[in-house]
Amino acid sequence: CLFAKEAFKVITEPARGGQQPAAQQAIEPKEQAQAHPQPEEQQESSDSDIDGELVRVKPRCGTLAHNMKIRLVAGAASVGQQILSRTALSGMAILACVGKRAGHRGDCERVMSLQKQFHARYPGEILDPDNYPSARLLAYVAKVVQKGELRWIPWKLRMSQAQQDSLALRRPAKVPRLEELIYDDVPQREIPAGAVGANYLSGILGLVSVAVAMLQGAHLASLRKFERKFIKLATQKCEAGIRNPFAEEIMQADRQLWCQMADLVNLHGWSLDDALTEYTEIRGDMAWLRKQKGGGKGRSANGGQSGQTGAKWITKFEDKGKTRLLCRDYSSAKGCSFTDCKFEHLCPVPTGRFDAAELVHRSTQLLRTKVLDGGRNHASYFNAGVADSAFPEHPRVPPTVRDLFRRFPTTLFGALDWGILPAPPSVLDLSKVRGNLFLDLFAGHARPLSSAFLQAGVSVLSVDTMLASEHDLLDDSVFEPLLRLSFSGAVTSAHASPPCREYSRCKLIRPGPKPLRTPEHLAGVPGLSSSEQERVDASRTLMERAVELLHATYKAGGHFSLENPANSMLWLEEAVCILLQKANADVLVVAACAYGWDISKRWAFATSFRDMQRLAKDCSHAEGSHRPVAGVRDESGGYASQQTSEFPAKLAEAYVSAALPLFSTCENPLDVQLSQLYQLIPAKGRFDMPFAHQDGAGIYSVPDWSFPPNGTVDRLQQVRHALTQKLFELKAPIRLREHVLAKSDSPLFSEGEIESFRAIFSEFLVATTGRPVDWSVQPFQPYTLNALQQLSEALEDPDDTLFACLQSGAPTGYFKDIPRSGVFVPAPEATTSEEQPLLECQENWKGARENPETLESLIQEELDNGYLEEVALEEARSRWPEVAVGKLNVVIVPDKNPRLTVDETISGVNPACHIPERYNLPGLGWQLSYRAGTVRVPQSKREKLRGLLNPLLVAGRVELKLIQQALGLLQWITQLHKELRPWLSSLCDDISRPPGTSFSIEPSRWGSLAPCLSEAMVFISTPAGTAIPVGSKLLSARHIELWKKSDLAKVPLTSKRVWMRIADPQSRFRRLSVLSRWDGVSPLPAPWNPDFRYRFTVADFFDLRHDVRLFPADAKLLWKLPR
Repeated sequence: CLFAKEAFKVITEPARGGQQPAAQQAIEPKEQAQAHPQPEEQQESSDSDIDGELVRVKPRCGTLAHNMKIRLVAGAASVGQQILSRTALSGMAILACVGKRAGHRGDCERVMSLQKQFHARYPGEILDPDNYPSARLLAYVAKVVQKGELRWIPWKLRMSQAQQDSLALRRPAKVPRLEELIYDDVPQREIPAGAVGANYLSGILGLVSVAVAMLQGAHLASLRKFERKFIKLATQKCEAGIRNPFAEEIMQADRQLWCQMADLVNLHGWSLDDALTEYTEIRGDMAWLRKQKGGGKGRSANGGQSGQTGAKWITKFEDKGKTRLLCRDYSSAKGCSFTDCKFEHLCPVPTGRFDAAELVHRSTQLLRTKVLDGGRNHASYFNAGVADSAFPEHPRVPPTVRDLFRRFPTTLFGALDWGILPAPPSVLDLSKVRGNLFLDLFAGHARPLSSAFLQAGVSVLSVDTMLASEHDLLDDSVFEPLLRLSFSGAVTSAHASPPCREYSRCKLIRPGPKPLRTPEHLAGVPGLSSSEQERVDASRTLMERAVELLHATYKAGGHFSLENPANSMLWLEEAVCILLQKANADVLVVAACAYGWDISKRWAFATSFRDMQRLAKDCSHAEGSHRPVAGVRDESGGYASQQTSEFPAKLAEAYVSAALPLFSTCENPLDVQLSQLYQLIPAKGRFDMPFAHQDGAGIYSVPDWSFPPNGTVDRLQQVRHALTQKLFELKAPIRLREHVLAKSDSPLFSEGEIESFRAIFSEFLVATTGRPVDWSVQPFQPYTLNALQQLSEALEDPDDTLFACLQSGAPTGYFKDIPRSGVFVPAPEATTSEEQPLLECQENWKGARENPETLESLIQEELDNGYLEEVALEEARSRWPEVAVGKLNVVIVPDKNPRLTVDETISGVNPACHIPERYNLPGLGWQLSYRAGTVRVPQSKREKLRGLLNPLLVAGRVELKLIQQALGLLQWITQLHKELRPWLSSLCDDISRPPGTSFSIEPSRWGSLAPCLSEAMVFISTPAGTAIPVGSKLLSARHIELWKKSDLAKVPLTSKRVWMRIADPQSRFRRLSVLSRWDGVSPLPAPWNPDFRYRFTVADFFDLRHDVRLFPADAKLLWKLPR
């Protein structure tokens, strides 16, 4: 063991005269290693000695050299400056942890490889000795991140490389004794006894985050998110009279969280990323543990028994007729020191919900049965973590929320209502749910379908207010998670039986209860009271939400069934008809007599699963053979039909038998509770599609640089850190909130503060570009364009022409003077080089003409602010080569200030402007549901679109503005459904085809017509003797189509005026083509008849057409199947 021998020589012989000892010889050259080979049996023994965790190295049987090697490997940090480099030390530590066999050079290479991989994955993370995990911590984490080995890492082992090196240098330079070489002296950090701040916690938690991410145990983003939330909760200021948690209490909270996550990872097969996300974003354990670890009430600063805003402490209370006294020292900062104290050790602060006697009496019943070991001590009373051993009847890790609340019912939370504190949901075995989940909506009190599925080995999730009041589908917090679950694909099959009470035709039978709807008035009959209308609306909402959940299940790949009485008015609802059509559903009529009930009742099941057809059995008995239930009251006075709302057992068994092939059955299926719903939703992998899109307005940018994207350089890191520190010094977030609440028009920052911000940027820009910063603002410019130009250069912005253009004046594009930015998609070049003439409009739009006073005031406001310059028309013509005059308008919207607009399209300016690049505006106005994971078109938008489309369906002329509005809204809606965009082509074509208008010209002037036309037959000037507008196009003359100038000679001339068809693009009207108004069903005229079209059917794209079929086919219904 040459390594141990040479190292021992270094330790026992201190360096003299400041010279470096010859410790480098401890790493033997290749020749020496070959000259002193280690025996094979010794080599195996020594390798096994260093296998396992370094922090738990114990002396084992073997030679002294073996034990010396253990001591040197485990304690290499103490002599690392004399023996090994830091990198080699880290490699040896990881080697010892995982039991690898490799040389020291291989260990160094492995550590360097881990560092390189870490920087490649997280280029924005800068590792230095202060935040780089120590060798021992890396070794420990390397063991922990192995499969099935996850556990909490003690805080005392969480040391950085700098801390470990500093500890090694502080050790006394003395000759070690023999036992010190054999037994490992593990370096540990000290844990403060009192409160700690965010910086301390960040260092403790950050080291583990870096170590786990370096060893690829989890993604650094998940670890950082967990870390930030934990620190935020741990450092929140408590309410008056309650101290912040101490370091040991925070450590116990961290331990409990990691132990619970370890159960998910080790026992249930979760990934550490998923477990971290579970406790960071879904479960509330972290926030609750913060409350649990919050300290007790102590004396105020003035020596009193309560804080300045706290309640007055009580000193005695009545318990079963006896007066009991409270121990004052017990709730003080020092705690009670008497083990046999005769006073009661309970919280002296009343809560207000109960009187003092009841509050303390409830505490006495829970705490008096067992006094904690050392229970008279203040620390054990307030520290829930150390109290576990004192309660053997409770589970040790992890306890439920209710158990922990009961341990300290009044001290930590005051008097609590135990009924409103449910335990957190237990962790589901997802292997019994994947491909094996039945969603039962409106399951009923007895849950006939769910019970039958459970007996068949299928896991179920039952929802009904009869089971729990929290199951109300009218509540968005219940419906939206269910919708997310349905869209996730986790539901194999879903069934819904919406309440038929308000849809029943039994109410139409007189005498009987008042009908609230009829087949003609599904939204409610006229004359309903407000409460009656609410009942109608609630029943329709329940129906629509049930249909939406079934539709989502079907779109995600599952099957569904929808049940209601065979002649329920629910089958007439539009939402139900659409669902049946889209799923090609089968409607099954099921008679009660076919499944053992001797009553006159029939159900209708609409299902997407073909094997369910076997359920269809209509009644074959004579009329009146069964006991009627419609409109009949039972012995209690209620209607007998209400007792038949749940299915008979035979029907439930037949249903399960038909649907069972869809499921992967298992033993001991799960009866999933609604509180466990989020566990059923499959977790999306971090790198799985779809990916989030960061909109940087065409320039690559992300809003959060905590974890910069791969391949990018965080150039503004220095500036960002300085600005963040400065903003927090100024308490900018609080100032901004107050500024917004006050609706202040004054600047948020003073001139001096702005100068300090500029100094931060100046330091960065001078260091980057090498020249001073010009913060001047040019006349008629609102920005410091010179400084922005310098910032653009420092960041190497590909758009290097923006600020140069702005400094000389914003280009309009009319003269094609907008340069390319280099970041947007280049626009195609114009197909024609024709220049449209500019117009000088003589009047304003209607809104401006009807509000002249408002128009004048708005113009004056623009002039006063320097945004406009008043110039006479003649002067403008002399100053500029081309002049256009647009139309002004005043937009007046209720509850908003009037707005001045100018129409530059009508004057020809906007069409003549050239923008060399294309861009897409972000979609705004969507209804986003984060709980459901869905996006909707708002009802107001749907109503607006319906109002725009109805006039377009009428034959005849339509206003161009109306078509443009409808087309714009349709383009916005089809952002979610781009496959529908081709259907808008006919509308776009109609907009570009203005209707023809008749104009005439004298035959003698026909020859002068050609100079007025361009090659595209567009009028570039108005012919003499006509009112033909410039820019219009000549289509035909005397019924002869004209395509080019040479076609003018084809027109025969007579003594009569020549009538022409002119298409004016400025026309206010358009005529929609038949295709734009086609409903998809009506026959098309000859140009689109089958002889001119490709013939194909929907069946060519889908297996079945949208047909809804009835089983049995001869069943009698009072409604028609949707077609």
